[in-house]
Amino acid sequence: MILYKNQALQKIGLYVASRSSGGGLANVGASLSVIISKDGAAFASLADGTITDRGNGLYFVNLSQAETNADLIVVTATSTNPDAVVRPIEITTANTMPDVNVAQISGDSAAADSLELFFDSTLGTGTVDGYNILEALRLVLAFAAAKASGANGGASTIVFRDAADTKDRITMTVDTNGNRTSITLNGT
Repeated sequence: MILYKNQALQKIGLYVASRSSGGGLANVGASLSVIISKDGAAFASLADGTITDRGNGLYFVNLSQAETNADLIVVTATSTNPDAVVRPIEITTANTMPDVNVAQISGDSAAADSLELFFDSTLGTGTVDGYNILEALRLVLAFAAAKASGANGGASTIVFRDAADTKDRITMTVDTNGNRTSITLNGT
C-alpha cells in the first residue's frame, strides 16, 4: 500500500478478524474506533470517523491531509465487540506522487503529444447530447453537489448553481406536481 505524504483524499483498508473463527468479521463498523499514530506519537482518533464496510471483514477509512503528513503512519482500531481483532497497519509514506513518462512507457517519443491530443479532442467534442464531456461534468456537478434554490416543493423554478457559485448551470420550470416543464442548461 502506498500513501503519499501530506496528501488529502487517501483511504486505507483495515481487516477485522473474528477472534473465535479467524475469518473476516462483517457488520462491526459501528463498534470500531479507528486511531492513528504519526511518527511514533501517541494514538489519536481520525478526523473523519467514517468507516465503510466492504464485506468479509474489510473496512475502509479516510485519511485527511494532516493525517498523512508523517514519514511513518500506524493505523489500527479498537472495538466494543469482544470478538473483533484488528491488527495495526504500518505505512511508510512516499514524499511525492510519481511522474508519468508516457514516452518511456510506450517507447514512442510522440506518445505524450498523442495522449494530449486525444484528451483534448475527447473532452472538446460534443459526445453527450450535444455537450462535450467537460460541459456534461459541469452540469452533473451542479445538479449533484452545488447550491440549489427553489427546491422546496412550492416553487415553480428550481435553479442549480455552478460549484463556484458564479452562474446558473441548470434552470428548471416545474408544475405544481414537480414535473419539469422546461429546462435551460449552461455547461460553459
